[in-house]
Amino acid sequence: MKSLANRIVLFLVTLVAVPFFTGCGRDVTPMKGKIVFRDTQAAATELAGYTVSFQSVTDDTMGTATIDSDGTFVVSTYGDLDGLKIGMHRITLNPPIDNANGEMLEENPVYDVKYNSFRYTDLEVQVTAEMEEVVLQIDRAKE
Repeated sequence: MKSLANRIVLFLVTLVAVPFFTGCGRDVTPMKGKIVFRDTQAAATELAGYTVSFQSVTDDTMGTATIDSDGTFVVSTYGDLDGLKIGMHRITLNPPIDNANGEMLEENPVYDVKYNSFRYTDLEVQVTAEMEEVVLQIDRAKE
């Protein structure tokens, strides 16, 4: 009888522990990246505070990150800095939001405005489990 109780306890522990240690089956991989301008390969330091968003093309999953002062970012999807879902993603860039009135702070964007919308962006990335970093090359604003 004791053996059956031990098996039940082991089963319950496994049932709880496996999803915890495997990321709840959400299939994400740690992801950091950098944004550079295509013409010079210089880091897009002007985008500090902007949000880079990754939308899965297969479902409604969205990963986001805030761009740091050196043009780098670390993505969160389900939790803090957990990474990005494996698969193809479209990518957008959006300016910070003014917390006083909830509007985006958009002065004169230094990048092509096509990156503001998932509909028009041409930025895409195929995320694999082996990826650790992505470099996103963007075009400057048209004069």
